Amino acid sequence: GHMPRQQHTFMAQTFPFSEAVPQLMHELYVFVVRFFVFAVQNPHLGSRSEEICNAIVSAYRAIGKLLTNALQRDGNDTPLSKACQISIDANSLYLASDSLWLLVEGALVQFRWTEKIDVVISGAMDKVSQCMRGIVTQSQDLIFELLSIKVKDLLSFLVFVQFEPDVMPTGPHESIDSLIDFLQITFMWLTHLPVAVREAVHFTCCSKVASCIMEHILSPSHVPSLNILCVVALELDLRRLIQFADSCSIPNLRQCFDELLALIKALLHPDLPQLADNIPLRRQLFPQLNIGKLAILLDKLTPSSLATVSHNLPRMEKTLTRSLAKKLKAQSKEA
Repeated sequence: GHMPRQQHTFMAQTFPFSEAVPQLMHELYVFVVRFFVFAVQNPHLGSRSEEICNAIVSAYRAIGKLLTNALQRDGNDTPLSKACQISIDANSLYLASDSLWLLVEGALVQFRWTEKIDVVISGAMDKVSQCMRGIVTQSQDLIFELLSIKVKDLLSFLVFVQFEPDVMPTGPHESIDSLIDFLQITFMWLTHLPVAVREAVHFTCCSKVASCIMEHILSPSHVPSLNILCVVALELDLRRLIQFADSCSIPNLRQCFDELLALIKALLHPDLPQLADNIPLRRQLFPQLNIGKLAILLDKLTPSSLATVSHNLPRMEKTLTRSLAKKLKAQSKEA
């Protein structure tokens, strides 16, 4: 009997680089081939190993200049997708250059233009590498800058947060969910960047979120006073942010929020006076706690009528919070 013919389904493969990369590489290959065709037709010109290598370097530098201009054209208005694409394209052009150099080396050997061939080719390869890797670094730096600016813009909602609410919060602020939605979409653009860069972007964004919230609540002009219900709301915000950090599957990403979480948890501790007096206990419970910052927030804390036993919240009078703040400031200076 005849064996049945296997049906092979063609699966189109997608690549992270743009259409420009294969087009540019095609032009470079055509250029190299034309160079050697010309050399065959004009043998009297002799060895041209240095000229072909320098010409390839010049071509890559011209490509590099175009990519750099594209990267710098819009400044901080550059779409994140564009910065990511330029980074991927520059890296792809650099990686693809290896086969181009093999072609050049093989042709030079064939024509016996081998004088200083190793020095000439390796020198040219280094220049191409430096050019393309420089663009990769520039684009990645821009990605960090763009995200830092965007995260700061999205956190401007803090100006509208009620820091002395009279209603018990039931969930995080809506703007926190909007911020997380933005980060989730943004991180999808980073899929084809190197793992180390992707992880660094995650840490940069989460650290920026934590530092912006911290700076805002410590600021005497932005937040002159706050109550315990606001602290509860901030804890709910942090829970949501930490849940998001854990969902990213990046080890230790939640640590970006450790200091801020320790500060909020300490304010909600049922026996804050004991924490102020018992330094070993405080360090055991909240190793990330900055007591100078805790003192600043205690100074701002105002009593809330809703902070009753039924809500399991510490009800602290102004005289007590000021006394604790004074004690913690003294300890901070001694440390």
